[in-house]
Amino acid sequence: MADVELTKALRDLPIRIQTASRRERYEVLHNVEAVLSNPGISESIVRGLCKVLQLTLPRYRDSTSQSYVKRVIISLVKQHGDWTIKHLTANLTDIAVSHCHLIPTKNTSQSGLYALSWSCLLIEHGLNNCSDNAKAEFQRLVDAQAVLLSVVAAAGVGRNTAKAYKILSTMWKSVKGSEELYSNALTSAEPSAHIVVFGSYLIRYLSETKRTELIAKYKPSLLDIFIKVAISCKNKPALYIVKESEPLLKHVTHEEFKQFLLPAMQKAMLRNPEIILECVGNVMLGLSLDLSQYAQGIGKSLVANLHSKEDLARDESVAACRSLALQCSDSGALEGLLHHLFDVFHGSEGKLTVATHKISVLDGAGNLSYNAVTGSSVQKLASSAADHFIKVLDTEVHEKTLIHALEVFSLWCTKFSNEVPNKVLDWLKKGPGLKTSTAGVRTAYIGCMSACFNGNTLGQGVDFIPYLLKTVEKAVGQATQVPIVTEALSAACLLLKIVSSDVGADKNLGNFWTIVLDMDKQLFVSEKFLTLASDNALYHVLLLCERLLLDHIDKLNGRTQPLHKAIVYCLTAPSSSLRLRCQPVVRKLVSTLGGTQLARSLLKELTRFLETARVHSIDSDKESDSGGEMSAKVLVSCITVLCSGANLVAEDRQMLALDSLICSHHPAIVAIAPDLWLKLLKYLKLEPEVFIKQFEENIKKMLIDEYTPTQCLENCLETVVDLNPEVILPPLVIHVGEILGDTAILHVTKTEYFTFLMPEGELYDKSVVSGKDHENELDARNMKRESKVYSYKEQLEEIQLRRELEDKKRKQGKLKEPELTVKQKEAMRLQLEKESAIRSKLTQLNQKLTCVVSMTRAVARGNGAELSMYFRDLLPFILRDLQSPLAASCLIQLYVELRHCVFTGEQSSLGELVAHVSLRLRAPQCDLDPRWEEEDVNVAVARTIKTLHRATVRSRRPHHEPTVHLTAPAFCYVFPLLRSALLTRSDDDLVTLSLQIIAEHAQMRGESLKDLHHPMLLPRRQMFELLIDLISKYIV
Repeated sequence: MADVELTKALRDLPIRIQTASRRERYEVLHNVEAVLSNPGISESIVRGLCKVLQLTLPRYRDSTSQSYVKRVIISLVKQHGDWTIKHLTANLTDIAVSHCHLIPTKNTSQSGLYALSWSCLLIEHGLNNCSDNAKAEFQRLVDAQAVLLSVVAAAGVGRNTAKAYKILSTMWKSVKGSEELYSNALTSAEPSAHIVVFGSYLIRYLSETKRTELIAKYKPSLLDIFIKVAISCKNKPALYIVKESEPLLKHVTHEEFKQFLLPAMQKAMLRNPEIILECVGNVMLGLSLDLSQYAQGIGKSLVANLHSKEDLARDESVAACRSLALQCSDSGALEGLLHHLFDVFHGSEGKLTVATHKISVLDGAGNLSYNAVTGSSVQKLASSAADHFIKVLDTEVHEKTLIHALEVFSLWCTKFSNEVPNKVLDWLKKGPGLKTSTAGVRTAYIGCMSACFNGNTLGQGVDFIPYLLKTVEKAVGQATQVPIVTEALSAACLLLKIVSSDVGADKNLGNFWTIVLDMDKQLFVSEKFLTLASDNALYHVLLLCERLLLDHIDKLNGRTQPLHKAIVYCLTAPSSSLRLRCQPVVRKLVSTLGGTQLARSLLKELTRFLETARVHSIDSDKESDSGGEMSAKVLVSCITVLCSGANLVAEDRQMLALDSLICSHHPAIVAIAPDLWLKLLKYLKLEPEVFIKQFEENIKKMLIDEYTPTQCLENCLETVVDLNPEVILPPLVIHVGEILGDTAILHVTKTEYFTFLMPEGELYDKSVVSGKDHENELDARNMKRESKVYSYKEQLEEIQLRRELEDKKRKQGKLKEPELTVKQKEAMRLQLEKESAIRSKLTQLNQKLTCVVSMTRAVARGNGAELSMYFRDLLPFILRDLQSPLAASCLIQLYVELRHCVFTGEQSSLGELVAHVSLRLRAPQCDLDPRWEEEDVNVAVARTIKTLHRATVRSRRPHHEPTVHLTAPAFCYVFPLLRSALLTRSDDDLVTLSLQIIAEHAQMRGESLKDLHHPMLLPRRQMFELLIDLISKYIV
């Protein structure tokens, strides 16, 4: 019996274990776990099981399935420890080696994490209980774990690395003495990047458990390996190695840095700077040392690469300068490094002739502002830096270099916290007036002023008001010059900033307010300027809007719509970096007093913006493509920001939810975030059903009274009817019934319909103009039924071709229209007026029809089951209006689509058959799908009714299971077919079958009106009318 169970559990295991069903996975692995205690289990079976478990690694991607695998491994280790450790270690080694050579991705990281957790189970449950032979596998297991950890870390998925550390720390905590075993194994292993990363995780654990003696013992060997694989290497080291080695670097002392790390770094920067510069910057960030004493030595090596021919080397040197500055707190060391940097800029190591080299050196100087200097030394250091920058600004003539110098000088200007030095103020007054100062340079100077004047120093900016006012006034006459307007925009932002601190300064602004608040000219927020402005200019547009809306809302006199439009434009701009800069500003705006009203206005403006915006639904937030399309993800973040105000009261939350309804359902947004509005409601702490009920009137007005047939509103209606159909569905069905029940739809003639189809201004009935088609009439009159040269059909085609060529020439202006008499012109004018009135009337009818069809489709998609409960009243209107040429084409499509509400699953094909055969019997005033007309209509009707009979009518034979009825709404959908068949067909068999179907469904019963089998939902009146008609027919 035991052998039979073992065979059953292991039979076809490699195939069965790969099933996608979680339930089947559990059964398969549970059966395997149950037979592991069987005495028939041998080493070869254990080896095979270990090999088979490897198949689950890329397939079992959920924690539940992985738990099944882990239970099997634990059982294997406990019952067959030596064999399991031996063979599973070999498999884990193979997994590690294969994944090590793959490009790191989130998927490989997850696989590595699962495999690492398996390896830890071997240690936790098998290390203390296994034989010495199995313990000999420990070194190989540690090597495999090291590689697997690198596989996890290489992808840069922070969540996975945190899980990996948790798994390892749990293992070390549960196995006493394992720390020393691992430390010994790591020091005796072959040096590699994997060992360094794994050792750093171990040091992190030892540090948390305060095992300093073990750290001191094994740190030197790990540091030596780190230097070999990350610094003294011939190939560029992977970034994750240094990042994950931070626990090791944090324990490096000054002595160790000076003796081991620093010489290796300097040697590597001299030998292979393009390989090691990025690593050097990250190493310095990982240290917990003050590097001020080494700044000069490291800085000279970095500065030498700031003017390298390689772009990458320059960029990495700039980043490394920032890393060095962050670790320096001595102002003297940084001042010396600044002096050396500017000496190089001025030619101490050779004249810099390439602008990009100069810019890189300036970037290095700017990045030194990100330092750890504190106290009064900051002011002194910034003042020293200002001297160097002023010298550059005085001698440099290249525009791009000047602008960049001013931008990095702004970084140092923010350090003037108490007082801006006079030399800086004097230069800011002098610099904009130099011949080298173009509009872009002057804009950069204003940026420096803005950086200088903050907090305590803001009062010093009052002296610059005349210059700033002149700049703004100059832009009024040159509103089409984007650089000039950008300069004025920066000046306006700074003026508003100065005014906010000095109330008296407001009196000196002259006509500034007239210019800025003129929402007709819109100097700074016009659509043309927003389109052409740079990212920095757009950010200043947002800052301008912020100041005006927060501090000067009373001066706007309610004309805030252009500002709202500009804010929305900035939030949805193509540049992701700009959007990230703008989002905190907008969050601040919507979180202030009155911010909810602003957020509502912005949501409404966003809704208007989306009506014309080009949006794609690709799940990406990258820059817009050349086609000008924006990503839907950008819109999701925009809506989220606008609804993220702080300290919202209940009324504010409700209004935000209501105003975000339409924009959250844009088709592109729904494609990537279909539940966005529901998530917003959850964030705003609102219950969807209660909210919809509470704002019933608002939603009815939005989605019924003011409905327009757009995809956006269809999506809104779909969501609302799904969440609370009782609120929206009854009034909507009444509205749809009123429109479809309008008899004017049936009174539309074919002539009126064809007139409606003609473009405005073109005559449909040309017979009123006598002689207009004289030539064509002659053509038709002279055409012979039979001809030796051309057939009748060919002559017709020739005439049609001639007419088409004439129409083409007429549109191109090559064909001169025949002159009309005064009488003909008058007749034509009267006919055009008559046709225009017809066209106007039918256009209104068509708009109403389009709206109700769109509404019904949306409701059917959102909650077809609820809509089907109204089929008894709705379907007769739809079928009746099929006789109108205006309504037929859209209603046949609607009727076919409504079948999905009542025929699902296996009944889908039956529903499609019923729909198309019913339409054929109604003979609508439009073309039907020709594929459904290939079969004779009588044959199709007979086949459909027989199919319905088999599916729904109980057999008369005894002991036969009753067939399931159609639901009452489904019967409503079928009933028009049965009615037409009974009244128009004389086949007794069909009549009998149809009556049996009706009789069968007349017996259905339901417990409540919500029950789809309740007889109240049946077309009872139509059924009685049909019976009366049948009695009348057959009695006669």
